[in-house]
Amino acid sequence: MMSLRKLFSLALLLLLLPAARAQKIWTLEECIDRALQNSVGIQQADLAVERAVLGKKQAVQSVFPSLNAGVNAGVQFGRTIDPTTNTFNTQNIYYNSFSLQTGMPLFSGGSRHF
Repeated sequence: MMSLRKLFSLALLLLLLPAARAQKIWTLEECIDRALQNSVGIQQADLAVERAVLGKKQAVQSVFPSLNAGVNAGVQFGRTIDPTTNTFNTQNIYYNSFSLQTGMPLFSGGSRHF
């Protein structure tokens, strides 16, 4: 009579055998492609290239002047007491403001290169 350990080992082997045969056999090209896709070094190098391209774009754009515009509007509702008649007056105050700002560095100590 087989021991319980041998029976368990045999059952486990029979269960895992089909899974072992179902694995795909990879070609050398597939292995290389998979390694290139999952390489941390290559991903870091790609990010460094993107960072350099964005840095150059930012350096080129920093030469041009900047222009900012803004608009603000609002209403204040309130009641005040008229000191001469001692009555309440409802008063609405409408306000708005507009702004336009531009700037361009004339000299930055030679720190801008592109």
